[in-house]
Amino acid sequence: MHRAALVEIGASIRSLTFTGADVVAASPVIAWIPNDFWRLDARYTYSRSAFDATGSSKGDHSVMLRAAVQATYAYGIESFEDLTADRINSLGATTLASGLRIDVPSLTRITAAWEHQWRSNDTRIDRFTMSIVQAIP
Repeated sequence: MHRAALVEIGASIRSLTFTGADVVAASPVIAWIPNDFWRLDARYTYSRSAFDATGSSKGDHSVMLRAAVQATYAYGIESFEDLTADRINSLGATTLASGLRIDVPSLTRITAAWEHQWRSNDTRIDRFTMSIVQAIP
């Protein structure tokens, strides 16, 4: 990551190896930070998965925008940070997500998000998450 004036730019490359599958993902990121209270983050991720059982490989794309209102579109894994061996089968999923972040004066951050996911086996999943974080100065 590198910060210059109001912009922060960076990238990451990640690799995970599971029994029977390997995943590599590259993510360029950019953030616009006009002041200490407001920030807009954008991330694009391209991931490539290889499956030993079939000998095939597959590419997936995701885009994330985050500010006080968050929006995500992903084909494949919507959160590479949460990818585990049991979730590798959801690579054929399409996810739309939206959320809201509220920072209150007591250094508390409340975040709520809703996700809707269409999977390749014709199933659908809805998920609601909420977090409350208290900062300690």
